[in-house]
Amino acid sequence: MGNERTTYLLMAGLLGAMAMLGPLSIDIVLPVLPTMAQELGEPMGRIELSMTAIFAGGAVGQLIYGPLSDRYGRKPVILVALIVFTISTIAVSRATTLEPIIFWRFIQGLVMASGRIIANAAARDQFDRERLGKLISLIFLVSVSASVINPLIGGFMVTNFGWQSVFLVMTGYGVTLILAVTFFYTETIANKDRAALRPIPMILNFSHPMRNKEFKTCLLSGGFAVAGFVAFLSASSGVARSSFGLNAQEYSYAFAGVITPFLIVSIFSNHYIERIGSHRFIVMGGFLEAIGGLGMLFFAIAGSSHPLSFFGPMALFVIGFSFLYPLSTAKALNPFKAIAGTASSLLGFMQNIMGAAVSALLAVFIDGTALPISLAIAFCGVASAGVYILYQNNKRPAG
Repeated sequence: MGNERTTYLLMAGLLGAMAMLGPLSIDIVLPVLPTMAQELGEPMGRIELSMTAIFAGGAVGQLIYGPLSDRYGRKPVILVALIVFTISTIAVSRATTLEPIIFWRFIQGLVMASGRIIANAAARDQFDRERLGKLISLIFLVSVSASVINPLIGGFMVTNFGWQSVFLVMTGYGVTLILAVTFFYTETIANKDRAALRPIPMILNFSHPMRNKEFKTCLLSGGFAVAGFVAFLSASSGVARSSFGLNAQEYSYAFAGVITPFLIVSIFSNHYIERIGSHRFIVMGGFLEAIGGLGMLFFAIAGSSHPLSFFGPMALFVIGFSFLYPLSTAKALNPFKAIAGTASSLLGFMQNIMGAAVSALLAVFIDGTALPISLAIAFCGVASAGVYILYQNNKRPAG
Protein backbone atom coordinates (compact mmCIF):
# COMPACT_ATOMS: atom_id res chain seq x y z
CA MET A 1 0.00 0.00 0.00
CA GLY A 2 2.88 2.34 0.90
CA ASN A 3 4.66 1.67 -2.40
CA GLU A 4 1.43 2.25 -4.33
CA ARG A 5 0.88 5.59 -2.57
CA THR A 6 4.50 6.64 -3.20
CA THR A 7 4.19 5.77 -6.89
CA TYR A 8 0.88 7.65 -7.06
CA LEU A 9 2.41 10.78 -5.51
CA LEU A 10 5.51 10.60 -7.72
CA MET A 11 3.31 10.30 -10.80
CA ALA A 12 1.18 13.23 -9.62
CA GLY A 13 4.34 15.27 -9.06
CA LEU A 14 5.76 14.55 -12.51
CA LEU A 15 2.44 15.10 -14.29
CA GLY A 16 1.99 18.28 -12.26
CA ALA A 17 5.43 19.48 -13.33
CA MET A 18 4.42 18.87 -16.96
CA ALA A 19 1.15 20.75 -16.44
CA MET A 20 3.16 23.55 -14.80
CA LEU A 21 4.43 24.63 -18.24
CA GLY A 22 1.31 26.78 -18.62
CA PRO A 23 1.37 28.59 -15.26
CA LEU A 24 5.12 29.13 -15.55
CA SER A 25 4.87 30.55 -19.07
CA ILE A 26 2.24 33.05 -17.90
CA ASP A 27 2.64 33.87 -14.20
CA ILE A 28 6.36 34.60 -14.17
CA VAL A 29 5.90 37.11 -17.01
CA LEU A 30 3.08 39.12 -15.43
CA PRO A 31 5.25 41.55 -13.38
CA VAL A 32 7.44 42.06 -16.47
CA LEU A 33 4.79 43.46 -18.83
CA PRO A 34 4.90 47.14 -17.75
CA THR A 35 8.72 47.11 -17.98
CA MET A 36 8.57 45.51 -21.43
CA ALA A 37 6.13 48.22 -22.53
CA GLN A 38 8.46 50.94 -21.29
CA GLU A 39 11.68 49.50 -22.78
CA LEU A 40 10.13 48.53 -26.13
CA GLY A 41 8.26 51.85 -26.40
CA GLU A 42 4.87 50.16 -26.73
CA PRO A 43 1.52 50.95 -25.05
CA MET A 44 0.23 48.39 -22.53
CA GLY A 45 -2.61 47.37 -24.85
CA ARG A 46 -0.11 46.20 -27.48
CA ILE A 47 2.13 44.51 -24.93
CA GLU A 48 -0.89 42.58 -23.68
CA LEU A 49 -1.22 41.15 -27.20
CA SER A 50 1.75 38.98 -26.28
CA MET A 51 -0.50 37.43 -23.62
CA THR A 52 -3.30 37.04 -26.15
CA ALA A 53 -0.78 35.29 -28.42
CA ILE A 54 0.17 32.71 -25.81
CA PHE A 55 -3.47 31.98 -24.98
CA ALA A 56 -4.33 31.67 -28.70
CA GLY A 57 -1.34 29.37 -29.23
CA GLY A 58 -2.43 27.36 -26.23
CA ALA A 59 -5.91 26.97 -27.71
CA VAL A 60 -4.58 25.68 -31.05
CA GLY A 61 -2.10 23.42 -29.26
CA GLN A 62 -4.89 21.78 -27.30
CA LEU A 63 -6.22 20.21 -30.52
CA ILE A 64 -2.86 18.73 -31.49
CA TYR A 65 -1.52 16.83 -28.51
CA GLY A 66 -4.46 14.61 -27.67
CA PRO A 67 -4.63 12.86 -31.05
CA LEU A 68 -0.81 12.85 -31.36
CA SER A 69 -0.35 11.24 -27.95
CA ASP A 70 -3.19 8.77 -28.60
CA ARG A 71 -1.34 7.71 -31.76
CA TYR A 72 2.34 7.81 -30.75
CA GLY A 73 2.22 7.67 -26.95
CA ARG A 74 2.42 10.32 -24.26
CA LYS A 75 6.21 10.33 -23.72
CA PRO A 76 7.63 11.08 -27.21
CA VAL A 77 5.07 13.82 -27.83
CA ILE A 78 5.78 15.67 -24.57
CA LEU A 79 9.55 15.44 -25.17
CA VAL A 80 9.33 17.05 -28.62
CA ALA A 81 7.05 19.76 -27.22
CA LEU A 82 9.49 20.49 -24.39
CA ILE A 83 12.38 20.91 -26.83
CA VAL A 84 10.38 23.44 -28.91
CA PHE A 85 9.29 25.21 -25.70
CA THR A 86 12.93 25.65 -24.65
CA ILE A 87 13.87 27.04 -28.07
CA SER A 88 10.98 29.53 -27.91
CA THR A 89 12.05 30.91 -24.52
CA ILE A 90 15.58 31.54 -25.81
CA ALA A 91 14.14 33.30 -28.89
CA VAL A 92 11.96 35.64 -26.79
CA SER A 93 14.90 36.53 -24.55
CA ARG A 94 16.87 37.70 -27.62
CA ALA A 95 14.04 39.71 -29.24
CA THR A 96 14.33 43.52 -29.41
CA THR A 97 10.90 44.39 -30.87
CA LEU A 98 7.35 43.35 -30.05
CA GLU A 99 6.50 41.48 -33.27
CA PRO A 100 8.94 38.54 -32.81
CA ILE A 101 7.92 38.38 -29.14
CA ILE A 102 4.27 37.94 -30.17
CA PHE A 103 5.27 35.25 -32.69
CA TRP A 104 7.41 33.26 -30.27
CA ARG A 105 4.87 33.63 -27.47
CA PHE A 106 2.31 32.08 -29.84
CA ILE A 107 4.73 29.18 -30.45
CA GLN A 108 5.29 28.96 -26.71
CA GLY A 109 1.55 28.71 -26.18
CA LEU A 110 1.33 26.08 -28.89
CA VAL A 111 3.77 23.79 -27.07
CA MET A 112 2.94 24.65 -23.44
CA ALA A 113 -0.51 23.17 -24.08
CA SER A 114 1.12 19.75 -24.28
CA GLY A 115 1.80 19.69 -20.56
CA ARG A 116 -1.76 19.87 -19.28
CA ILE A 117 -3.32 17.85 -22.11
CA ILE A 118 -0.92 14.95 -21.76
CA ALA A 119 -0.97 15.09 -17.95
CA ASN A 120 -4.79 14.85 -17.96
CA ALA A 121 -4.76 12.07 -20.56
CA ALA A 122 -2.11 10.12 -18.62
CA ALA A 123 -4.26 10.41 -15.49
CA ARG A 124 -7.29 9.12 -17.42
CA ASP A 125 -5.16 6.22 -18.72
CA GLN A 126 -4.89 4.95 -15.15
CA PHE A 127 -7.99 6.02 -13.16
CA ASP A 128 -11.66 6.92 -13.44
CA ARG A 129 -14.50 8.63 -11.52
CA GLU A 130 -13.58 9.98 -8.05
CA ARG A 131 -10.00 8.68 -8.15
CA LEU A 132 -9.55 10.41 -11.49
CA GLY A 133 -10.98 13.60 -10.00
CA LYS A 134 -8.60 13.32 -7.06
CA LEU A 135 -5.54 12.77 -9.27
CA ILE A 136 -6.41 15.62 -11.66
CA SER A 137 -6.99 17.89 -8.64
CA LEU A 138 -3.59 16.85 -7.28
CA ILE A 139 -1.94 17.48 -10.66
CA PHE A 140 -3.67 20.85 -10.77
CA LEU A 141 -2.48 21.61 -7.23
CA VAL A 142 1.13 20.74 -8.09
CA SER A 143 1.01 22.65 -11.37
CA VAL A 144 -0.22 25.89 -9.82
CA SER A 145 1.75 25.67 -6.57
CA ALA A 146 4.60 27.53 -8.23
CA SER A 147 2.16 30.34 -9.07
CA VAL A 148 2.80 31.68 -5.57
CA ILE A 149 6.50 32.18 -6.26
CA ASN A 150 6.56 32.58 -10.08
CA PRO A 151 5.56 36.29 -10.00
CA LEU A 152 7.96 36.86 -7.10
CA ILE A 153 10.76 35.38 -9.20
CA GLY A 154 9.64 37.46 -12.19
CA GLY A 155 9.51 40.65 -10.12
CA PHE A 156 12.97 39.98 -8.67
CA MET A 157 14.54 39.10 -12.02
CA VAL A 158 13.14 42.08 -13.93
CA THR A 159 14.14 44.48 -11.15
CA ASN A 160 17.71 43.21 -10.95
CA PHE A 161 18.55 41.65 -14.32
CA GLY A 162 16.10 42.98 -16.92
CA TRP A 163 13.00 41.45 -18.50
CA GLN A 164 15.00 39.09 -20.74
CA SER A 165 16.29 37.17 -17.71
CA VAL A 166 12.77 35.95 -16.91
CA PHE A 167 12.65 33.96 -20.14
CA LEU A 168 16.04 32.42 -19.41
CA VAL A 169 14.61 31.10 -16.14
CA MET A 170 11.93 29.43 -18.26
CA THR A 171 14.68 27.97 -20.45
CA GLY A 172 16.24 26.34 -17.39
CA TYR A 173 12.89 24.83 -16.40
CA GLY A 174 12.41 23.42 -19.90
CA VAL A 175 15.82 21.70 -19.84
CA THR A 176 15.17 20.30 -16.35
CA LEU A 177 11.79 18.90 -17.38
CA ILE A 178 13.24 17.29 -20.51
CA LEU A 179 15.65 15.36 -18.28
CA ALA A 180 12.92 14.45 -15.76
CA VAL A 181 10.55 13.09 -18.42
CA THR A 182 13.36 11.23 -20.18
CA PHE A 183 14.49 9.34 -17.07
CA PHE A 184 11.41 9.13 -14.81
CA TYR A 185 8.24 9.09 -16.93
CA THR A 186 6.89 5.65 -17.85
CA GLU A 187 4.50 5.45 -20.79
CA THR A 188 0.90 5.16 -19.54
CA ILE A 189 -1.08 4.47 -22.72
CA ALA A 190 -1.75 0.76 -23.04
CA ASN A 191 -2.94 0.62 -26.66
CA LYS A 192 -2.01 3.29 -29.17
CA ASP A 193 -4.83 4.35 -31.49
CA ARG A 194 -3.41 3.94 -35.01
CA ALA A 195 -6.42 5.73 -36.49
CA ALA A 196 -6.17 8.76 -34.18
CA LEU A 197 -4.64 11.01 -36.86
CA ARG A 198 -6.71 9.84 -39.82
CA PRO A 199 -9.10 12.65 -40.81
CA ILE A 200 -12.42 10.81 -40.63
CA PRO A 201 -11.72 8.92 -37.35
CA MET A 202 -10.28 12.16 -35.90
CA ILE A 203 -13.45 14.07 -36.77
CA LEU A 204 -15.56 11.28 -35.31
CA ASN A 205 -13.43 11.23 -32.15
CA PHE A 206 -13.80 14.99 -31.74
CA SER A 207 -17.55 14.89 -32.42
CA HIS A 208 -18.22 12.07 -29.95
CA PRO A 209 -17.66 14.11 -26.75
CA MET A 210 -19.78 16.96 -28.15
CA ARG A 211 -22.77 14.63 -28.18
CA ASN A 212 -22.39 14.09 -24.44
CA LYS A 213 -24.43 16.62 -22.43
CA GLU A 214 -22.27 16.42 -19.31
CA PHE A 215 -19.12 17.02 -21.37
CA LYS A 216 -20.65 20.13 -22.96
CA THR A 217 -21.85 21.46 -19.61
CA CYS A 218 -18.47 20.99 -17.93
CA LEU A 219 -16.74 22.44 -21.00
CA LEU A 220 -18.77 25.66 -20.79
CA SER A 221 -18.73 25.97 -17.01
CA GLY A 222 -14.98 25.34 -16.84
CA GLY A 223 -14.44 27.52 -19.91
CA PHE A 224 -16.05 30.58 -18.33
CA ALA A 225 -13.95 29.93 -15.22
CA VAL A 226 -10.80 29.82 -17.38
CA ALA A 227 -11.86 33.00 -19.20
CA GLY A 228 -12.28 34.86 -15.91
CA PHE A 229 -8.87 33.74 -14.71
CA VAL A 230 -7.31 34.65 -18.08
CA ALA A 231 -8.82 38.14 -17.81
CA PHE A 232 -6.98 38.59 -14.52
CA LEU A 233 -3.72 37.20 -15.92
CA SER A 234 -3.87 39.36 -19.06
CA ALA A 235 -4.65 42.75 -17.61
CA SER A 236 -4.03 42.77 -13.85
CA SER A 237 -0.38 43.88 -13.92
CA GLY A 238 -1.21 46.96 -16.02
CA VAL A 239 -4.23 47.82 -13.87
CA ALA A 240 -2.17 47.30 -10.71
CA ARG A 241 0.30 49.94 -11.87
CA SER A 242 -2.10 52.45 -13.43
CA SER A 243 -4.99 52.27 -10.92
CA PHE A 244 -3.29 51.24 -7.69
CA GLY A 245 0.29 52.46 -8.15
CA LEU A 246 1.98 49.09 -7.60
CA ASN A 247 5.45 48.41 -9.00
CA ALA A 248 6.58 45.02 -10.34
CA GLN A 249 7.67 43.64 -6.98
CA GLU A 250 4.57 44.90 -5.16
CA TYR A 251 2.36 43.39 -7.84
CA SER A 252 4.13 40.03 -7.43
CA TYR A 253 3.36 40.10 -3.68
CA ALA A 254 -0.31 40.89 -4.37
CA PHE A 255 -0.49 38.08 -6.92
CA ALA A 256 1.04 35.66 -4.42
CA GLY A 257 -1.60 36.80 -1.91
CA VAL A 258 -4.31 35.83 -4.39
CA ILE A 259 -2.84 32.40 -5.14
CA THR A 260 -1.86 31.32 -1.58
CA PRO A 261 -5.41 30.80 -0.22
CA PHE A 262 -6.22 29.14 -3.53
CA LEU A 263 -3.53 26.51 -2.85
CA ILE A 264 -4.61 25.99 0.76
CA VAL A 265 -8.21 25.39 -0.28
CA SER A 266 -7.05 23.08 -3.12
CA ILE A 267 -5.29 20.86 -0.57
CA PHE A 268 -8.50 20.73 1.48
CA SER A 269 -10.70 19.87 -1.49
CA ASN A 270 -8.32 17.18 -2.73
CA HIS A 271 -8.44 15.49 0.68
CA TYR A 272 -12.26 15.41 0.81
CA ILE A 273 -13.25 14.80 -2.84
CA GLU A 274 -14.04 11.11 -2.39
CA ARG A 275 -16.04 11.82 0.79
CA ILE A 276 -18.04 14.87 -0.32
CA GLY A 277 -18.23 14.24 -4.07
CA SER A 278 -17.27 16.29 -7.11
CA HIS A 279 -20.72 17.78 -7.69
CA ARG A 280 -20.95 19.63 -4.37
CA PHE A 281 -17.47 21.06 -4.76
CA ILE A 282 -18.22 22.26 -8.30
CA VAL A 283 -21.41 24.03 -7.18
CA MET A 284 -19.57 25.65 -4.26
CA GLY A 285 -16.81 26.76 -6.62
CA GLY A 286 -19.27 28.34 -9.01
CA PHE A 287 -20.92 30.36 -6.24
CA LEU A 288 -17.52 31.62 -5.01
CA GLU A 289 -16.50 32.64 -8.54
CA ALA A 290 -19.73 34.60 -8.97
CA ILE A 291 -19.47 36.33 -5.58
CA GLY A 292 -15.81 37.22 -6.16
CA GLY A 293 -16.46 38.63 -9.64
CA LEU A 294 -19.49 40.65 -8.57
CA GLY A 295 -17.61 41.95 -5.53
CA MET A 296 -14.76 43.17 -7.73
CA LEU A 297 -17.24 44.88 -10.06
CA PHE A 298 -18.94 46.60 -7.11
CA PHE A 299 -15.65 48.09 -5.90
CA ALA A 300 -14.66 49.14 -9.44
CA ILE A 301 -17.96 50.99 -9.95
CA ALA A 302 -17.54 52.61 -6.53
CA GLY A 303 -14.11 53.85 -7.66
CA SER A 304 -12.12 52.25 -4.84
CA SER A 305 -8.39 52.98 -5.02
CA HIS A 306 -7.23 50.40 -2.47
CA PRO A 307 -5.47 47.33 -3.98
CA LEU A 308 -7.37 45.03 -1.60
CA SER A 309 -10.65 45.98 -3.32
CA PHE A 310 -9.25 44.41 -6.49
CA PHE A 311 -7.08 41.52 -5.28
CA GLY A 312 -9.38 40.47 -2.40
CA PRO A 313 -12.38 39.58 -4.60
CA MET A 314 -10.02 37.92 -7.07
CA ALA A 315 -8.74 35.68 -4.29
CA LEU A 316 -12.34 34.57 -3.71
CA PHE A 317 -12.79 33.95 -7.44
CA VAL A 318 -9.70 31.76 -7.69
CA ILE A 319 -10.69 29.76 -4.59
CA GLY A 320 -13.90 28.95 -6.45
CA PHE A 321 -11.85 28.23 -9.57
CA SER A 322 -9.74 25.71 -7.60
CA PHE A 323 -12.93 23.80 -6.71
CA LEU A 324 -14.71 24.00 -10.05
CA TYR A 325 -12.08 23.76 -12.77
CA PRO A 326 -10.19 20.51 -12.07
CA LEU A 327 -13.30 18.62 -10.97
CA SER A 328 -15.37 19.75 -13.96
CA THR A 329 -12.44 18.61 -16.13
CA ALA A 330 -12.51 15.16 -14.52
CA LYS A 331 -16.30 14.89 -14.98
CA ALA A 332 -15.97 15.89 -18.63
CA LEU A 333 -13.27 13.27 -19.36
CA ASN A 334 -14.69 10.41 -17.30
CA PRO A 335 -16.81 8.81 -20.08
CA PHE A 336 -13.97 8.77 -22.65
CA LYS A 337 -11.17 6.42 -21.57
CA ALA A 338 -10.59 5.08 -25.12
CA ILE A 339 -10.07 8.61 -26.52
CA ALA A 340 -8.87 10.39 -23.38
CA GLY A 341 -6.24 12.40 -25.25
CA THR A 342 -8.64 13.58 -27.93
CA ALA A 343 -11.37 14.45 -25.41
CA SER A 344 -8.80 16.35 -23.30
CA SER A 345 -7.65 18.22 -26.42
CA LEU A 346 -11.15 19.25 -27.41
CA LEU A 347 -11.94 20.39 -23.88
CA GLY A 348 -8.74 22.42 -23.64
CA PHE A 349 -9.13 23.93 -27.10
CA MET A 350 -12.64 25.22 -26.49
CA GLN A 351 -11.82 26.57 -23.04
CA ASN A 352 -8.63 28.28 -24.21
CA ILE A 353 -10.47 29.87 -27.15
CA MET A 354 -12.85 31.37 -24.60
CA GLY A 355 -9.90 32.66 -22.59
CA ALA A 356 -8.09 34.05 -25.66
CA ALA A 357 -11.27 35.87 -26.75
CA VAL A 358 -11.56 37.59 -23.37
CA SER A 359 -7.85 38.50 -23.44
CA ALA A 360 -8.19 40.03 -26.92
CA LEU A 361 -11.24 42.06 -25.89
CA LEU A 362 -9.44 43.41 -22.84
CA ALA A 363 -6.45 44.41 -24.97
CA VAL A 364 -8.87 46.58 -26.99
CA PHE A 365 -10.98 48.01 -24.17
CA ILE A 366 -8.48 48.32 -21.32
CA ASP A 367 -8.37 51.98 -20.25
CA GLY A 368 -6.11 51.95 -17.19
CA THR A 369 -9.03 51.53 -14.77
CA ALA A 370 -10.26 48.37 -13.04
CA LEU A 371 -13.72 48.54 -14.64
CA PRO A 372 -13.17 46.57 -17.91
CA ILE A 373 -11.37 43.68 -16.20
CA SER A 374 -13.94 43.66 -13.38
CA LEU A 375 -16.82 43.47 -15.86
CA ALA A 376 -15.16 40.55 -17.62
CA ILE A 377 -14.45 38.61 -14.42
CA ALA A 378 -17.94 39.23 -12.99
CA PHE A 379 -19.62 38.02 -16.18
CA CYS A 380 -17.42 34.92 -16.38
CA GLY A 381 -17.98 34.03 -12.71
CA VAL A 382 -21.75 34.27 -12.99
CA ALA A 383 -21.79 32.36 -16.29
CA SER A 384 -19.54 29.59 -14.94
CA ALA A 385 -21.84 28.99 -11.98
CA GLY A 386 -25.05 29.44 -13.95
CA VAL A 387 -24.25 26.95 -16.73
CA TYR A 388 -23.43 24.14 -14.32
CA ILE A 389 -26.28 24.79 -11.87
CA LEU A 390 -28.92 25.14 -14.59
CA TYR A 391 -27.78 21.86 -16.15
CA GLN A 392 -28.00 20.08 -12.78
CA ASN A 393 -31.62 21.18 -12.45
CA ASN A 394 -32.37 18.96 -15.44
CA LYS A 395 -30.17 15.98 -14.58
CA ARG A 396 -29.10 14.55 -11.26
CA PRO A 397 -25.30 14.04 -11.26
CA ALA A 398 -23.89 10.54 -11.41
CA GLY A 399 -20.88 11.33 -9.21
